[in-house]
Amino acid sequence: MAATECDRFLQLSPTQQAAIEHLLAGKSDRETGEAVGVHRTTVTDWRRHHPAFRAELNARRAEIRDVATERLLKLVSKAVEALEAELDGGRNRFAAAMHILKAAGLTELPKGGATEAEDELNYRIAAQAASVRRRREDKLPIAERAMAELCGPTPEQMLADRAEAEQVVRAALSERFGDADDDSQG
Repeated sequence: MAATECDRFLQLSPTQQAAIEHLLAGKSDRETGEAVGVHRTTVTDWRRHHPAFRAELNARRAEIRDVATERLLKLVSKAVEALEAELDGGRNRFAAAMHILKAAGLTELPKGGATEAEDELNYRIAAQAASVRRRREDKLPIAERAMAELCGPTPEQMLADRAEAEQVVRAALSERFGDADDDSQG
């Protein structure tokens, strides 16, 4: 897929940029849509399917997580001291022990998605290529299917699967979002 064909999916309109600000402020898709002048389903579509929108939202959320993590890290030594004191003779030894176990890695902040629009688009194309390959292999006789699973696709078949996937993804994005300048859909 030529870069120019997908440029509109790799860029954000001013309306989409404003929508990201509202989502980061904790507003719902409905509230965001009302604030920026689009239907809530448009915001939902952007959030779920638009590569540049998803990537920018993920990147901004990662920045917020990083700031929060820095603040939490500054409190770690105090928290460890409090937990040690509680374990050494406090009344809530079990709760302190559970906090320590959680801090040791049993709970983590969820990982975000792609933070670059091209990565998000490439992830979508790769997932579609895998789907194309599965559909193609499902049509093979059992013996050939087993061989295909064992050996994997040829480089030529991988290129053909990716080309088909790019067409499917481009068509789906074009159908869903149309022109990048048209923020009023939904």
